[in-house]
Amino acid sequence: MGDGPQRVLRPEAFAGSSWLHAVGEPLRADADSFGNIAAIRRYCEDDPDVFFRPPYTPPYEDWCVADHNAAARLPAELRDQAQTVARRAYLRAWDVLPSPELCGLVSDDVLTIYSLLLLNSHLSEFTVQRASWLVAGRVPWGYTGDFPAGRWLVL
Repeated sequence: MGDGPQRVLRPEAFAGSSWLHAVGEPLRADADSFGNIAAIRRYCEDDPDVFFRPPYTPPYEDWCVADHNAAARLPAELRDQAQTVARRAYLRAWDVLPSPELCGLVSDDVLTIYSLLLLNSHLSEFTVQRASWLVAGRVPWGYTGDFPAGRWLVL
């Protein structure tokens, strides 16, 4: 994921992403996944406690909450624009895996990161990598280990 996206990621490029187009596809060796789309659906439906645990596990959840809190500074005049991008991500997530909780998490991630980009905030390396997974059509789902030496869990 590297540090390149921080320099080139613009709100328009992020908003124009093809959300979730690569979910379940083979993954590079330095990240983990629940498997292909059929396996992801099975986990989500058959064992939701295991499936939904990673995004709610510290420190990943804490890092996401910190970004969410920073994004809350978005001025009112930009909120509709940000909500439109987040809504598009929610609907695309619904097409891939119709789970209100999963779609809500995707939408919230997109809203948060897009808001930070609109605010021209300096993104942490964690957030840059998270945004990069979304732009690549994946869904960051958790992180194991100490950042940045650990491993991403992505859908």
